[in-house]
Amino acid sequence: MPVIAEIYGKLSRTGSNMHDRLEDQLTGDVFGSLRYVRSQLWFEKIFSKTKFLDADSPLQKRALEIWQRAMQSPFSLDIRFWERLSDHGEIDLLIEGPNLTIGCEIKYISGLSSDDSVDNHIPDEAAMEREKLESVNQLARYGRYLGKDSNSVLILIAPADLGTAIVFDALQRGIMRAPLGLLTWQAVYKGIVEVQSNISNPNEAVLFEDLRLLLSHRGLSTFEGWPMQHRVSLDYYQYPQNLCNTTVTFPWPEQTVWGSTQYEFKH
Repeated sequence: MPVIAEIYGKLSRTGSNMHDRLEDQLTGDVFGSLRYVRSQLWFEKIFSKTKFLDADSPLQKRALEIWQRAMQSPFSLDIRFWERLSDHGEIDLLIEGPNLTIGCEIKYISGLSSDDSVDNHIPDEAAMEREKLESVNQLARYGRYLGKDSNSVLILIAPADLGTAIVFDALQRGIMRAPLGLLTWQAVYKGIVEVQSNISNPNEAVLFEDLRLLLSHRGLSTFEGWPMQHRVSLDYYQYPQNLCNTTVTFPWPEQTVWGSTQYEFKH
């Protein structure tokens, strides 16, 4: 909700910078609203859709263990916005529960605020023993802070195409000190729809319907296929077998075509 973005100083008093702050406004609208609802209703259905790429690496395996424990034990959550992580920067969302800390960087249109060309992914085992370079990559900076706690996970929440490219790049370069997951906005939308199917409280139903409409309006909904008005008969659309043996000959001009010459099409 806009009130969250405004009280944290992300929107001007006149609202003149609301277009420039669409990511912050989206963060406040969605997670500011969820903060007022019991976490048992929405946390598992939304955050269980987080994907951990490169699941064979030790760091990402640790994330899966943390995640499985978190999904199996519902608990109350402390949700904080735009938390300062020492000198590592300001993260959009920090969710804390018993033995679990989730740092969320949220993107909508723009990419990372900082990056470089540091690449610590070196296949040579001897070279891997050297001290790894610290990247100024935005996710890497947050990862260095969260990596101090073995129960911490960093998640990028972003549109599917943008988020996949960012996470894949960070993991391939070996610059992360904390497990890194991807939760797409399309998956958040799907989770909200799943929450709606289990709601009996009319006030909660209105809130989640508003969130669904908001994400749909922002172009962050999932494509569920074209609505089917009639049942399609597969027999009707079956390719005729007798056409498989038919030979078709196309006439082709025998004249030589020269690249510097002009031609006129005749039919």
